[in-house]
Amino acid sequence: MYGGRITPRAEAFLGDLFHAPDLPAAVGRSSLALGVGRVALEAMMQGVPVIAANHRYLGPIVTPREFAALAATNFVPQRRPSPSRAGLRAAMTEALEDLESRERDAEALQVEVARRFGLGAMVERVESEYSAVVRCPASAASRAPTAPPEEQRAA
Repeated sequence: MYGGRITPRAEAFLGDLFHAPDLPAAVGRSSLALGVGRVALEAMMQGVPVIAANHRYLGPIVTPREFAALAATNFVPQRRPSPSRAGLRAAMTEALEDLESRERDAEALQVEVARRFGLGAMVERVESEYSAVVRCPASAASRAPTAPPEEQRAA
């Protein structure tokens, strides 16, 4: 699951999660997740509240109101402060003090995450990209990834 080296202190902190044979189940038992990209998506798919954070930025708790803007940047918060102990402590305290509300938001986001990033949506996106390449290989090669097909239809 992890190819890099890990210190004994980090392994002790991560405990069973580090060696989890079923990562989605282990994530699903969490009360809160910190991460961006796939980490954020995996947690949201399991109904776990997420604080959008990486080594450069400490962002907000992902809520239905923040979801679209954060999804557009792979859940990497932009123009936010760097994480610090005090900032992380404050963000986690805020999330955990109102955990029931955060869990309701996370459950509501499960549907949106599945709609946008679930297997069906991903297959549809890949088919759309391949179709574009087959129709017009020269221009398709220089294109940036597109929005999900359902968003293209809405536009």
